Amino acid sequence: MRNDSPYRVTDVQLEVEGLTPDERSAGRRVVWALGDIEPGGESSFVTEAMDGAVTYRITVTSFDLVSVGSKH
Repeated sequence: MRNDSPYRVTDVQLEVEGLTPDERSAGRRVVWALGDIEPGGESSFVTEAMDGAVTYRITVTSFDLVSVGSKH
């Protein structure tokens, strides 16, 4: 995932929804992005594959603001 905001964030909670070929929900999981994410930075997350899912929809459900990024 990518942080397109001007803020450093942490404790980013994600909802991962597995979608079937006809775009029905195959299940949902709550996962956490790894570490602090700088403005413009990226992070990863890990989840198991969901039975029947061919694609996934990922939604940020919460995060904690750490600081405003610095301008160079």
